[in-house]
Amino acid sequence: GHELETAITADLANGNCAFGLITGAVIHRPGRITNGGREALKQHMKFSPKAGTVVTDRAYNSLKPDNFQEHICRAGYWATFDYPATQRGLQVFLPDYKAIQVDGTMYVEYMPEQLRNFTKRWFSKIPNPDTGKPYTYKELRTLLAKRAAYEIKPHGRPNANLSQRFTYPEPTSYTGVDAATGRVPKRKPKGRFSLTLTPALLKNMQHHAWGSARWRREMGQRNHVENSNKMIKESGGTDLGNGEKRPSRGFAYQNLAIALGIFGENIRRIVNGIKKVCTPTKPATAESRSEEELDKQFWDSRYRFPGSIRRKLSKARSSG
Repeated sequence: GHELETAITADLANGNCAFGLITGAVIHRPGRITNGGREALKQHMKFSPKAGTVVTDRAYNSLKPDNFQEHICRAGYWATFDYPATQRGLQVFLPDYKAIQVDGTMYVEYMPEQLRNFTKRWFSKIPNPDTGKPYTYKELRTLLAKRAAYEIKPHGRPNANLSQRFTYPEPTSYTGVDAATGRVPKRKPKGRFSLTLTPALLKNMQHHAWGSARWRREMGQRNHVENSNKMIKESGGTDLGNGEKRPSRGFAYQNLAIALGIFGENIRRIVNGIKKVCTPTKPATAESRSEEELDKQFWDSRYRFPGSIRRKLSKARSSG
């Protein structure tokens, strides 16, 4: 058997893309995704030369950087990644720049240890060291917000030579502690700096801080990929999931059949998109939910927790 890997367009800023076109498609053996993401991106770049943002699931940023992440950066694209528990928390230490990479984002090295590693503890089922109990949703929300004061923000997009400019936060915006001495540093870095992105940095680097409002909005658009794949497989659409629609054998024939199927699906989406744009609709009423409910949905969502981990967490909280 084979798997189909696709790239689609999405409106990451507004989240309401009328034309979710399939702009890249790669067929490969099940699980062999080493080259698929890179090749799908190359196809998309032929469709649109304007660099945007690549949003993927955790399988892709687990690849070796020279297979995927490096190509994203060289093309000038941003990335939006998520991570398994083993890749969370402190990822890279850059002593020459007084910087660290945590959950894919650069921060000054004086960010307290609790802010560095609370996500790793949460997803690894490790209690809050300050209380000895599992983190509450309020604690997680507060810690995530406190990280912002230490964030080193990218200045402009990555360059083709893998160089990237960054801007330090204002020294007066945070206190911080020197991990080596346990004291408040007398001098803090300020201004801008440029560095060459190493494979270790590239592996997890992303545009917006993990868990921030912008990150959540962009990662939420990944649902369009799942819906797109469902549409091209179901009988009411292109029906590529039906083997009887692709009766002949051979890799070349399957490629041709899938290419023609995607071509037809894109025409259908263009027509439906035009209808959607030209049809007046009533503005959607925003659902009112408490911060606690929103946090519970975010931190305990199925997307982030495999069922086994979620069940263990539930037992841990009930016993605590």
